[in-house]
Amino acid sequence: MFVKDLHLGVTGSRFTLPYEQLIGFSHVLWEISPEYIHHGDCTGADLMAHTIALKQGVKCVVHPPILTRYRAFTEKYHAIRQPKDYLARNRDIVNASSILAAMPRSASEEAGGTWYTVRYARKRGKTIYIIHPDGTIHTEEP
Repeated sequence: MFVKDLHLGVTGSRFTLPYEQLIGFSHVLWEISPEYIHHGDCTGADLMAHTIALKQGVKCVVHPPILTRYRAFTEKYHAIRQPKDYLARNRDIVNASSILAAMPRSASEEAGGTWYTVRYARKRGKTIYIIHPDGTIHTEEP
């Protein structure tokens, strides 16, 4: 059973995620039961989240980047948005979602698009699930 009109934003590393992190994401997806996920259509976390979500019957909304070097070109999406630069599209993902699932490559919050997106979600008062590479999940409530 899905929560109607619940939108989960996804952000994460463009590298292949560890198995434990994928299991953590699957757990969050099952727990939240969103009707939609929003992701940035890049390799790594976005592609893997897209695949898991489709298998669970969740609709995917794609927010692609202008630059295509790391783009996954996912298929079977519910909707696709206009391509934008990375940070603008990350803000769009947060703005379109009530909850954010973040799958960073490391715990360092100093650099990278994933942590930029987490900081933006904090400013916007979103609930955030940070799924670490070892599979542990840290939840931040607004």
